[in-house]
Amino acid sequence: MKENINYVLLTDSTTSLVDDSPRNWSAKKKRNVLILISATGIIGSIGNLSFNPAILMVREDLNTTETLVNTAVASYLYVNGIAPLFWASYSDLQGTRRKVFLFNAFLIILTSIGCAFANNIYWLIVFRMLQSFSVSAVQCLSVGTLTDIYNTTERGNAIGVFYLGFFIGLVIGPPIGGFLTQYISWRSLFWFIAIFATIRLFLIFIFLPETYNKSSTTNSSQSVFNPLAPILLLRHANVTLVILYWIWIITIHYVVNILIPTKFHLIYGAATSEIGLIFLAPGAGLVLGSFAGGRVSDFLLKRNIKKRDGSYYPELRLHGAWWGASLIPLCYFCFGWFIEYEVFIVYPVVAMFIGAFVSQIATNSCETYLIDSYPKSSASIVALSNVCKCIVAPSMLIAAAPIDHSVGTGLTFSILILVNLFTLCLLILVYLKGKEWREKERS
Repeated sequence: MKENINYVLLTDSTTSLVDDSPRNWSAKKKRNVLILISATGIIGSIGNLSFNPAILMVREDLNTTETLVNTAVASYLYVNGIAPLFWASYSDLQGTRRKVFLFNAFLIILTSIGCAFANNIYWLIVFRMLQSFSVSAVQCLSVGTLTDIYNTTERGNAIGVFYLGFFIGLVIGPPIGGFLTQYISWRSLFWFIAIFATIRLFLIFIFLPETYNKSSTTNSSQSVFNPLAPILLLRHANVTLVILYWIWIITIHYVVNILIPTKFHLIYGAATSEIGLIFLAPGAGLVLGSFAGGRVSDFLLKRNIKKRDGSYYPELRLHGAWWGASLIPLCYFCFGWFIEYEVFIVYPVVAMFIGAFVSQIATNSCETYLIDSYPKSSASIVALSNVCKCIVAPSMLIAAAPIDHSVGTGLTFSILILVNLFTLCLLILVYLKGKEWREKERS
């Protein structure tokens, strides 16, 4: 049984057979890379949600409308979804992670300064889109780097640790944005991001080694820059169905985030800084879910491999998703109706926390499943999920306020949950049929 499991570790990528492969680095060196990209990866999320508590102040300061400010949020997400297609393809074409990390860090500095100087909502939208383009590289390049250095049964935990850092940005971003906006100005938020990005640039330059292994990665043979290449992964039914499930959970999160400033201000009288603190609830849930999700995913994978006498196939990874996926509908259904009936503030806050926690438990296993299935396309998998997300989630952000005004928060979330239950059925179908579909593709 042990020999079979070791065979799994070696055969998910030919890089494991190369002596100088990053997968053969010492545990200490791998851990140092993981800590670095997890710590600096905070900027990938802090640049997004830290803006949300400033929405009301930006609308007043720039003398604009709620729709245009929400468009600034949505346009950021659209670009954040599309741009990773460029970064993933460019990284594979150039055969490097490190150089692309450095280039992207420099762009974050410039675009954040541009946001700080924006003197009307239209310039702010433009610079936020450019900032989103640069920030979008963080997630796909980081997951690609972890796939470069970690084997299959280690990968869930490693990705979980990375998202621990990524989601810490979700926890600290809104309070930072709220306090900077209330006590200095919303522009100071972007100066803060520019300073953070400068520190990140120097840390990457000094401490991050190259992890991309050209000699054994099939993508290294790519000779033409094709940012649309990751979309070809949608020809695999298991990829398409898992991503549909994944992006709808993310969509629910975005709708929650866009409604928090307005709902908690109007219903509970929360000030800007207090709204920032309310964002701690879903942020903390994502952080703890990320920490627990990777460990749960790897533990259940190893246990199921053991039950099958060392036999492994990627669908075993989805065992880690089930209990989280079963609780997601309940949490967000309750959240919607708690807001609808204006119950004591603790109840919707707790619902957000638990919903975010169990969501990350489920999505960690989903993302790692796709990477386990196509390890040579890890950066492209993340890029593809982002571009699919950008089609659905920002559209829902723009539609969220009108739908909420028309039918109420309770029915809005009831509709979201019905779609979530449908996509959960698709995930179950992948678990049952995914292995068969992949075998047909190989034959």
